[in-house]
Amino acid sequence: MKAVYPFDPIIDLTPEEAEELNVQSGPHFFQTRLFDSSLYIVFSRRGWLAQHGFSGDLLIRDPRLSTPIVPDLCVIKSIPHDRLNQVKTYTVEKGHPAPRVVIEVGSDFPNERDYKDKKAKYQRMGVPEYFIFDLIHRELVGYRLVGRKYKEIEPNAEGRLYSIELSLEFGHYEGWARLWEDGQWVPVAQEVWDLLAKKDRQLRQKDRQLRQKDRELSETRRRVEAMGTEVRRHAAEIEALRKLLKDKGIL
Repeated sequence: MKAVYPFDPIIDLTPEEAEELNVQSGPHFFQTRLFDSSLYIVFSRRGWLAQHGFSGDLLIRDPRLSTPIVPDLCVIKSIPHDRLNQVKTYTVEKGHPAPRVVIEVGSDFPNERDYKDKKAKYQRMGVPEYFIFDLIHRELVGYRLVGRKYKEIEPNAEGRLYSIELSLEFGHYEGWARLWEDGQWVPVAQEVWDLLAKKDRQLRQKDRQLRQKDRELSETRRRVEAMGTEVRRHAAEIEALRKLLKDKGIL
């Protein structure tokens, strides 16, 4: 499936511009931003931001790992979102729990040693859920910690992967990996405006249709009333003629 950008979030960056801005260029940056923006909308709506946070490109140190690790996006519960996003490094220790969910965006990840290594590290850290989206194959894979080992999450009837930690689903929409809630993909800011505009257009169209129906009903009512007036006039004429004929003894 060919993936298209549903909106424009400064995705047309050259590699040089991306390096200067310290962001990934093109699809990787766009897909990561989709996840980030969707999580922010969901967390805001649920009132989670004051208790839980998520962050992108956060350097995480864990005593169980020999080297730090930097996930594309991670969800850490019990740390407020604003507080978490004030730091660039995070150390897993008492009062600072390991991420509950990690999301990675990669290319050809089944054959990339980097992602195999990361999977082993997240498993060692005890991260309950780990989701990966492959930009080349448009493949979405999720893992859930069962005991001390990751087990691949089976897609549901709709082909989406359910996250127990987030009470959300990961699924495809128009070539991209999206978060789904209550059977609907979670729209990001621009898409919300687009949906509202579409709804407004639909309501305006419905209003025009109802107004047209009202005019048609008014015209029909006017015709019916006119016909009633005509029928009464004819009835009066017939009654007058009958009276005249009766007075002349014809009836």
